[in-house]
Amino acid sequence: MGQSLVALVVAQFAARIPLSGSSYQWASRLGDPKVGWWFGWLTFCYLAIAVVAIDDALASQAFIPLAGIAADEDTARVITLVVLLVQAVPAIASTRLVGWINSAAVRLELALVVVVAIALVIVVAVTGDGSTANLTSRGDHRARSRLLRRRRRADARHDHGPRHARRLRLGRQPGRGGQGPLPQRPARSWGRW
Repeated sequence: MGQSLVALVVAQFAARIPLSGSSYQWASRLGDPKVGWWFGWLTFCYLAIAVVAIDDALASQAFIPLAGIAADEDTARVITLVVLLVQAVPAIASTRLVGWINSAAVRLELALVVVVAIALVIVVAVTGDGSTANLTSRGDHRARSRLLRRRRRADARHDHGPRHARRLRLGRQPGRGGQGPLPQRPARSWGRW
């Protein structure tokens, strides 16, 4: 919802003040050049961080497993640099080329959304498993409570060992013989600094 409102504001700006550039152009015209300068640098920092983070996630979480390459951070960094270079070359070469790529990507994305929506409607119609209640469902409460119990047990095993987890499973009070709290471990003494 919030992104839709931001998109409407940006669309209104683009219709009223058709400038090439980004938010810094609008900030310069609506405010003053100093505000536009700050917007420009903030946009640059955001894009520099976001593009590298997304490319690194693409390399380490998507490309490496799909290509069957052994997971290695150095390999992910090299792939990230290659992807950044592939992205930078068209941007440096021609803004018209980048505009064409962007338009083609938007058309492809819209077509894929339509295809997936039609496929979902067909699957629901054929299987009969679809329900409009799924749109507002928060999930099966029994499954959620089972998941929470499993997490509590895993935390108990991790924090206090298997005996504590067994007592939780059996419904006993954790502690020695079912009575009292677990003894606290003495803090390590690293000496005086």
